[in-house]
Amino acid sequence: MWELGSFLKMLKEKELGYIAGIIDGEGTIHINRSKGRNGEVNYLYDLIVAVSNCDKRMIDYLFYKFKGSVSKDKRPFRRTCFRWLICSKQAEIFLAIIYPYLICKKEEVDIAMEFRDTYTKYHKKQTPKKIIKIR
Repeated sequence: MWELGSFLKMLKEKELGYIAGIIDGEGTIHINRSKGRNGEVNYLYDLIVAVSNCDKRMIDYLFYKFKGSVSKDKRPFRRTCFRWLICSKQAEIFLAIIYPYLICKKEEVDIAMEFRDTYTKYHKKQTPKKIIKIR
């Protein structure tokens, strides 16, 4: 698992600005809701940060810097598109690193961090209904 401090030392300020620009322009920050294992009624919630682009170099750069996963979307009669994705705690740390450099998506990050706070408080406990409603 990575730590915030070690990544801040590795990344230069101009790189952080560039990465924040990618997220502002090409990225998505969202909370995914899916059913539990075997279609259980209990929903699972996950913070997702993703970037899609037809230029694989951008996706490879993000993967090199932050790991995560990369997928390829090839549809008939369309250009091949690539997607980089990180989730959960990894996404939370990533967003904390680039937050000061964001221009357009700070509000989405604020919501994402508020969402992640509900996990750190209730991890491995019965989540109160009030928190489930927030999620």
